Amino acid sequence: VAQIKKDPLYKNYKLIDIMKRFEHIFEIFSDPSNPGGWMVRLQPDALDALPPREGVMLGGTSMSSASLLEDADLPPRIDNPMSMQDKMQGLRIELMYALARRGRKAAVQELGQETRVQKIKQNLPAAKKLIDFLKIFPMNFVVTHEGMPLATTMMIELISTDVSDTSMIDHAMLRAHQAALGPGPGKGSSKGGRGRGRGFREREPYQSSASAWHQAANAAAMQAAQAQAQASAMAIAASLQVQAQQIHAHQAQQMAAGMSQ
Repeated sequence: VAQIKKDPLYKNYKLIDIMKRFEHIFEIFSDPSNPGGWMVRLQPDALDALPPREGVMLGGTSMSSASLLEDADLPPRIDNPMSMQDKMQGLRIELMYALARRGRKAAVQELGQETRVQKIKQNLPAAKKLIDFLKIFPMNFVVTHEGMPLATTMMIELISTDVSDTSMIDHAMLRAHQAALGPGPGKGSSKGGRGRGRGFREREPYQSSASAWHQAANAAAMQAAQAQAQASAMAIAASLQVQAQQIHAHQAQQMAAGMSQ
């Protein structure tokens, strides 16, 4: 191990970080006799999880052993998220790890079965529907449909691991907070009416919150589509400008050739 660790490929990686990226092979837990230390043991099916010596097949593509650290660009996990922002960011990152272990593309149902994903998702209203949560981050995840028309599978693909932009989290939380406040209480015409109104208002914040997360996801997807359309328009404009310059240069050469004759 020490000899292989000297390879330039592993220069910037700690051994514990390398093992953490292969949770399906290594089980890592704290050492009770050494505070801050770690203990490692193999998972029960570690042998079956090992890639073949000649490489590993992911998504139909043969990968060399050097590319086993392809998820090295993943951001660090948030182990104990406390605030709502940290929980949303933590789930965003955890979904990236889950996708990286599956060749960066998987069905949404598979992601929902991940233990770490479920743990963060429990107390996160934004993730009641995982697909709505994923749509909040169109710069990281692409949602597609595969299969027969009557039996389509919703697939999620990881396209970027950049999580530096958290503005969409703030936007989604603001939308949810505004929706949870509601239009304000109304007055009932009787005691029974007031009682029903209170009961309705007690249920309304949760329902409105879920609706707000869905609206925020759709808004983020629309913003991403608008940005893509704008980028395409700019690319077309730049191409037309280059063509115009080439035509102008060609005409100038023809005029110069005519004058020389």
